[in-house]
Amino acid sequence: MPSFACHGTQTEQAFTINLGIFVNDHHTYKRTHRLRANRVDKKNGILYLGDGCWGVDTRAVPKPGELWYLAKAASRRHLICVTFQNGKPSYVAYEADGKVIDQHA
Repeated sequence: MPSFACHGTQTEQAFTINLGIFVNDHHTYKRTHRLRANRVDKKNGILYLGDGCWGVDTRAVPKPGELWYLAKAASRRHLICVTFQNGKPSYVAYEADGKVIDQHA
């Protein structure tokens, strides 16, 4: 991903930081802590959400606490519903049967 110092506008950068970044390919559900400069930064960090796996087998996930940057991980097919209230996003991850895997605001 290009760095914002070279690409994009300040508005795009602010929106990305507030919304989070969606990543794919690992065929699991994951949500990181807010990260910046390779560490947890609850105030200014970027949230990473993913990874799509609807049409393929899921992969194993690390045990809780095994990877410092992961806040939540599940070996589940899912979708992530993002809603905004007063300009702030909240996220709910659902399995196909409607069961909630994770929530974050």
